[in-house]
Amino acid sequence: MNIITEKKSKISSEAKETRNKLTKAALPLFLRHGYDGTGINQILKTAQLSKGAFYHHFSSKAQIYEEVIPNFFLDPINDLNIEEIAKLPLKGIRKSLSDHYSFLPNRVTLGSDIDMMRYYAAFYEALSRLPDFKASINNHYSALIEIIANKTNEEREIFPKVANTHARNVISTLEGKLLLNLLSPKDSVKNEKNNGIK
Repeated sequence: MNIITEKKSKISSEAKETRNKLTKAALPLFLRHGYDGTGINQILKTAQLSKGAFYHHFSSKAQIYEEVIPNFFLDPINDLNIEEIAKLPLKGIRKSLSDHYSFLPNRVTLGSDIDMMRYYAAFYEALSRLPDFKASINNHYSALIEIIANKTNEEREIFPKVANTHARNVISTLEGKLLLNLLSPKDSVKNEKNNGIK
């Protein structure tokens, strides 16, 4: 490696580190205060960087928001191996999804002071602000519903419309359970063994 290559590599490494500092500072601020409640100066203060550093990497607050928020929400979703889930019997699909939903609060709150209520607020704000993010979430749910409906139809030999309704009910139950567990965590321990839809 020659001197010029080493220098370029060092600059590239420092630029990556600076960008990471900015995104790591921005994410909890957006989650805590929302898009409108977070300013570039707050991000800079938290990251301990200059405005020049910010504008070297991002043209606006909207651009950093569009990078950090979708990644935060889509990472757990992308952890679900849809192809493998589709191979499971219906009972296995429900169990796999239930496990995923049960683990989600721990993953979101691990090592941070962000609670699930802020998670939901930021999630719905992102859906309203970011059309591409909304499309990704819609595609994810559509894929899950299709898998569950196909498996329901295959195992129970029912009409596709009924199988689709069943699939939506499975997802709705899991989403609802997650929300209810936030509202009354003591009750969630009692109901942990009862997954609802069969």
